[in-house]
Parts: sequence; structure tokens; C-alpha cells
Amino acid sequence: MKAERRHDLKTNALARGLEGFPYYWRTYGSQALLVVLIFLIVFMLVRYWNEKKARQAEELSSSMAQIQQDLRELDQIPMGYMSLPSDKLADERKRLAQDADASIATVLNTAKDSKLLASAWRARGELDWKLANLPDPPGADTQPVLAVGNKDTLLSDSRSAFEQVLQPQYSTAVEDVFAARLGLAAIAENQNQWDKAREQYQGIADAANMPDAFRQYARDQIGELPKYEHPVYLGPPATLPSLFNKPSATTKPSVLGPTAPAPSQPVTQPSGAIAPTSEPVAASASSPTTQDTAGKPAR
Repeated sequence: MKAERRHDLKTNALARGLEGFPYYWRTYGSQALLVVLIFLIVFMLVRYWNEKKARQAEELSSSMAQIQQDLRELDQIPMGYMSLPSDKLADERKRLAQDADASIATVLNTAKDSKLLASAWRARGELDWKLANLPDPPGADTQPVLAVGNKDTLLSDSRSAFEQVLQPQYSTAVEDVFAARLGLAAIAENQNQWDKAREQYQGIADAANMPDAFRQYARDQIGELPKYEHPVYLGPPATLPSLFNKPSATTKPSVLGPTAPAPSQPVTQPSGAIAPTSEPVAASASSPTTQDTAGKPAR
């Protein structure tokens, strides 16, 4: 009896719940659907955001790899000057520069990480530096279209890009900051601005977050700067050696050959030697010196 009673009570409770369900649905159904809908929207947004970040990371990694490859290939352009047509070399140089620039722009426009941005600015500075120092292919003097371009403008653009790397938000990108300062120093040396070059090296040497190897390298470069700032020029001497001077009428020419013997010894002239002058130079009487036919002192 008790089991049947409990079963009847449960059945009645379920019936009353089912009878009240339409009321609860009318009252709270719209709110429940709203909660479920919001949950689904949030889930889809999170999934989309994660997938977008993964795609961007892959795209940025591919762009940085493409930049490095383009810069390496750009360095190889002069090797083809003697074997490939100049117009094809100019087209290849232009293609590499445009591809590298597009990849750099992709990183600068999409990256949020400060180290990636610093690397992109550094790459832009290196690209303009390489182009500015790239020699023009043969025939560029008669066909300006083959020339690299305005090298002063390229150097200015390179300087601006390297200076971006020195902004405070990129201070943790130590390797990029180091390379950017070296690039600025190279530009300054290229334009004979030695004080500015020294300033960049000093900035590396004074940076507390730089590795010791980087700081030592900068100090070594500071020590080398005077050699470039005041170079030693090789040229003809101000006065030629006496061997090449034309003797005057009152000066007797020097005789190249064995020294004349002392007056106390008989003068004998070896065959093939140059005759001594009318006033031979006497050797010291206290320590006479004898020489062989080669003109070297006998041991």
C-alpha cells in the first residue's frame, strides 16, 4: 500500500508539472531562448577569434620568411651583372623589392606584437639600405630605367625606418635595436657623419639590456672610427730618395759596389767591378773591413 501511495503521489506531481509547463514556458520561455542564443553567439565568436588569430600568426610567419628570402636574393643580384641581360636583372631587382615591401606592409598593418613590428621596421630599413648600395647594372648610364633609383632618398627612407625601431615600445626587441643602431651608424659613416656614427655605437655600449658581446663590438667600432675619420692616403713622397735625384755638377755620384780597400793595402780591382773614383774612401785604419764581391761584410 505504501509503495502504491508513493507512486500515486509522484504521478500526481508529474501531472501537475505538465499541466503547469505551458504557463512556465509562456512566462520564461523567451528568456531561456535568449540565454541559449547568447551562449551560441559567444561560442561562435570565440571560435572565430581563435581561428583568425591562428590565420594571422601563420600569415605573419610566412610574410617574415618571405622578407628574409627576398633580402637574400637581392644580395645576389650583382653576381649576375656579367652573365645576364641588364633589363632582366632590373626587372628581377624590382620584383624582389616590391615583394619584400608588400610583405613588410602586411606585418606592419596586421601585427600586434611589438617584437614583430620591430622586426618589420628593421627589415624595411635593411631593404632601403641594400637598394641604396646596390650598384647599377651595365648600361644604366644610357638607360636610366635600369638604374636603382634615387639613392639619397633610399638612404633617407632607411634612416627613418631604423629610427622607428628605437622607439620605446620596441626596447625589448634587443637584436632588432642592435641591428637598427648599426644600420644608422653605417648610414652616418656613408655620409661622413662620424659624430652621429659614434653616437649610435655609444648607444649600444651604454644599453644595460644589451648582451656583453654586442656592447663589446660597439666599443671596438668606436675605437676603429678614427681610422676612417682620418684615413691615411698613400701617394708619392714629398722628396724622392737620393738614389733617384739627379746629381749636380759639383756632387760626385755615389759608386755602388764593394768598398775600396784601405790605403795601406794594394789596390786590386776585381774583374767586372766598377772602377773606384779618383778619391777613394779609405776604411778605418784601426778596424779594417773586408767584404766579399756581393758587397756584404764577411763574417
